[in-house]
Amino acid sequence: MKESERNINYFKRNCVAYALALESNNLSDKEIKKGLVESGWYDTKQIQFAMSVRCDISRNFWIKLRRNYFTDHYADFDPTSLNGNNAGRESWIMPSYSLYDLHAGIKIPINKKLNLKLNLSILNLFDKTYISDAQNNDQYISGNTNNFDATSAGVFIGMGRRYNASIK
Repeated sequence: MKESERNINYFKRNCVAYALALESNNLSDKEIKKGLVESGWYDTKQIQFAMSVRCDISRNFWIKLRRNYFTDHYADFDPTSLNGNNAGRESWIMPSYSLYDLHAGIKIPINKKLNLKLNLSILNLFDKTYISDAQNNDQYISGNTNNFDATSAGVFIGMGRRYNASIK
């Protein structure tokens, strides 16, 4: 059994145990979430990879391209919904995505001891539309079917292209 499969099974067992404890009035919703946070399973399952390439064009000018890849990001969910037909179900996994950022900087010598540094960043360079977070079986979706899938999830769209500049 792979490590990821063991983790998912551990996750399922803990959620079912917490839901059963709530059903028997042993734990409040707040205590369930606290237990999941402490066990490292509440709103934390996500894998991220990043890589960048920096090129120093001259002694005073550089440019860097950075790629961030996000995958295996599970939607947040209410552990008390893991009963009946939903017992043992996994939370919805959001689609994987990559974001690219472009950074550049220049150093302008003012005198021997003082430099002016200008930096410019373009975040989400290609203006990628992506889901940054989700709530499984969102109560605010009309006609929610509680299917633990994209049709029953409330999603948060990530930020589009943005610019950042700094002077030091």
